[in-house]
Amino acid sequence: VLRTMEPLEKQAIRLVVFRTVIAFTFFLSAGGIQAFAGSEFDLWPFFYFTAFVLGLNVAYSVLYLALKQWRRRPIFIYIQITGDILAVTLLAFFTGGINSIYTFLYHILIVVGGYLLKRRGAFLVAMVDSLVYGLFCVALLYGWASPEPSSARFPYDPPTASSTFYALLAHYVGFFLVAGLMSVMSERMEATHQAL
Repeated sequence: VLRTMEPLEKQAIRLVVFRTVIAFTFFLSAGGIQAFAGSEFDLWPFFYFTAFVLGLNVAYSVLYLALKQWRRRPIFIYIQITGDILAVTLLAFFTGGINSIYTFLYHILIVVGGYLLKRRGAFLVAMVDSLVYGLFCVALLYGWASPEPSSARFPYDPPTASSTFYALLAHYVGFFLVAGLMSVMSERMEATHQAL
């Protein structure tokens, strides 16, 4: 079936499959740790993350079936990556806010965008990352959203203005450095592919 599809359509389907594998990996890892450690570790954020990601995949599947004209266009991949950015933000929210160790996943999504959609994809994903992460940091700073410390075992310290500024600066620089590197790599890969 994949052989008869356009390249972008194949990539969109592979992205859905890859996301499902990652979601079940998170689910099984968290479930295994929870089973062995008992109530000592409260890993419910990972279960919510898995449910959210699987819900996104259902939504993408419905879009794929309902909007046939989008299947072969980059917009379908951009929609998926934007949903992934929201999923990473949700995971970061429940696992420490701006100090979460999972904020590196924003950079992974830039790599995915650059790999699938070349230079434009890398920089567009970096811009969406920057927008969402900026809103996330501002929401935590001003208390518009705050994880309840009693409901999770992940340490959460409300951010200060200086810590928010440094987090934004470090992530924005990182986002666009990764986008720049991916754009160079994608151009070289394209040149190598054409030469071959």
